[in-house]
Amino acid sequence: MPISYSINSKKQTVYSKFFGHVTNAEIIAHQDELNRDRKFDPEMKELMDCTCEVSVEHKVPNVMRLVESSPWGSGSRRAVIAPDPLVFGRSKLFQAYISVEHGNISVFRGKDKAMKWLDEG
Repeated sequence: MPISYSINSKKQTVYSKFFGHVTNAEIIAHQDELNRDRKFDPEMKELMDCTCEVSVEHKVPNVMRLVESSPWGSGSRRAVIAPDPLVFGRSKLFQAYISVEHGNISVFRGKDKAMKWLDEG
């Protein structure tokens, strides 16, 4: 799978890393896997690392499906690190569609700003 993750229960943070070409179906499978993980809490923070060579398939009609299948709660904070302009733009599209019921999400080009934003929440 082009998405791996680990959960730091002490920090209440999920670290997700994206590799290669990532489809909407793979993102939904990742969300489903998180939802089944006994350590996962929908109110946790998430750091989504898209710093490797990544291409994300965010077709507008499918973005709503990603939002609807989101396991995240309204109190979660999620940061995307996306230095690539195309991945950054597609992540901003996802951010525009996500609703407050699935937490607060922000997109960054670098890790330092993303980590600072997560820790301020």
